[in-house]
Order: sequence, then C-alpha cells, then structure tokens
Amino acid sequence: MKHLKLLAVILISVGFLFGCSKIGKLFDKNISKTSTQSESSSDEPSGNDVEYYNKYIDVLNTISPSVDQFQKSYYQSAPEPSKLSKSSFVVSITGIYLSQIEDNLKKYKRSYFEGGELSKLSTSNETMKKEVENEFKNFIKSIDSFRETASKVNEYYKDNNFKEDLSRAKSLDNEIRNKYDEYSKSFDNFRDVLKKYKPKRVVKNPDDISNPDEKAVAVLQNTIEATIDEAEPLYNIFSGIEANSDITEFKSSTETFKKNFDTGKNKVLAASFTEKSIYLKHNFEDYFMKMTNDFTTGCEDFVKKSENGKLKGNNFGYEYDNVKNRYNNMIQAYNSTIRMTNSFRVY
Repeated sequence: MKHLKLLAVILISVGFLFGCSKIGKLFDKNISKTSTQSESSSDEPSGNDVEYYNKYIDVLNTISPSVDQFQKSYYQSAPEPSKLSKSSFVVSITGIYLSQIEDNLKKYKRSYFEGGELSKLSTSNETMKKEVENEFKNFIKSIDSFRETASKVNEYYKDNNFKEDLSRAKSLDNEIRNKYDEYSKSFDNFRDVLKKYKPKRVVKNPDDISNPDEKAVAVLQNTIEATIDEAEPLYNIFSGIEANSDITEFKSSTETFKKNFDTGKNKVLAASFTEKSIYLKHNFEDYFMKMTNDFTTGCEDFVKKSENGKLKGNNFGYEYDNVKNRYNNMIQAYNSTIRMTNSFRVY
C-alpha cells in the first residue's frame, strides 16, 4: 500500500491506525516571540518577518490534515479496484474531509486573493515574500486540483453509487493517487521554502530579566523550544526505522531526550510565576508537559517491544503510528503554548 509522507513544520515564538503504513504529515512548529525588552539582541528577527513566517506555517498546518485524512479514509474504506464488486460494502466518511478541504480553500483564497489577512502581511525580505507566496499559490492550486478528483471519488462511493459502474473504480483510483502525489510535492516545496527563511530563534537569559513574570515566561519558553529542537533529530532517527532496523541509536537518543526534558521541566516548575502568569505554568503542566511525556513513553514502549520481538507484521505499523501521533500531539501542544506566550503582556 502507498505510504503517505511524514513531514514536520513548526511555529516560532514572536517577542503540522493504519496497518503497516507510515501515514500522515507531521505538524510544523511556530516561532516564538522575540524579546521586545532593552536587552534584546540585534540578531533577533523583525516582528514582521516572524509574523509572516508564522501565518504561512499556520496555512500549512491548517489545510494539510484534511487532505491527508481524506486520502487515508479512502485507502481504509475503498477496496482495491480489482476486488470491488456489486456485493462490496463500502462505508465512506471522505465527505467530512472533503468539506474541510473546501472550507479551507475558500478561507485562504479569500485571505490572499480578496484582500484578507494574508494579502496584508509584510516582510523586510522581498525575496522571501516572492518565493513563499509563489509556493503558497502552487500549494493552493494543487489542493484545488486534488479537491476536484476527491469530489468525484466521494460521489462515486457515496450511497453505493459505485455499483452502477464498477469499471470507473480503477481510473478514479489512479487519478486520486496521482493528485495526492502532486499535492505532496507541492507540500514539500512549500515547507522547504518556509524552512529556508525560518527566522533565527534567540535564546533568552532569564538572569538578565528583572520582571518576575517575564523571567518565568522566558524559562518556560526556553524549555519548550529546546525540547522541540531536540525532538526533531530524535524523530528523524525514528522515521528511518524499519521492521528489522537496529534501534540502538534511537534508544540512546530517547534516553538523552527524556533526561534533558526532565531538567528543563523542573526549571519551569520551580520558576516564580505570579498570579498574572500562573495560567501559562498550568497550561505547560496540563498540556505540553503531558504530551511530551506521552511522546517519550511512546518512544520507550517502541524500544521495549522491538527488543522483545513484538514488532512483527502489522504490529510494527501500529506502534510506529502511535509514536508518530504522539509526536504530532506534542507539536500541537507546543504551537498552542507558543500562541499563549505570544499573547502574554505585563502591564
């Protein structure tokens, strides 16, 4: 069965179970807000550049899952064309994801082409603007093309309409797979150009900050950003694992990741949040910390089952997807936390 691509894109702070397949794109991270205090470095990216980057990362994170979920649902629900018959029972839920694709396309077309938020974004780097927006338009075009075929596939299997003409199954199957491949290439290009212009992250020194809330938030922000930065190479190692791979490096990297996160986590829990900022600590405890611990546990369980010979056949795919899904959840928790720290103000 065709493997769907595994990709990762993540926001930056300002001042994105299926048998044995490895399915679904990974969320990308936003960039965190750069410090606006007097101690901020001249190396920090401009606020406009960071906002520009984050808005287009949000496009990628928002619109891609519905395309991937449509394709996944199609693979799960529709039999292979050669096995389709008038007695086949097909329960298709692709219509749900098709509606999401259509809604997101409408949203971002209006935002960019009809004077919405994307059309009003500015950046100090005109080359970045030209390249990002060119790939954005190609990305939207590829999804629109996918949507047209997805609509035909959805209509074909809805209400058992396929029974009227079984011969169409093969051509529709080829078409939707080709359209997904075209979309995946466009996703790669859009992701890569965004990564090319990813603003530099500036690590804050909490000892240089006098305000207790800003100091505590700096500790939190440094911790979650360092955690995500370390998770990426760990996941890269994991993504190369096959059923019979040597997992020694992955096991060692998981242990290091867990140790480093525990150190950073303890710093956050010991930081002096006041009543103004304590909600950020609570969010960290209830969401990001939980999702990161879940991801670590998933990695550890994968190692144990691999060492015990329990990752054979479909079990490998199920456990692989479990780790992938937990990584996605951690990225989503990170993005949520970054948005909260971005909105935090001391008055």
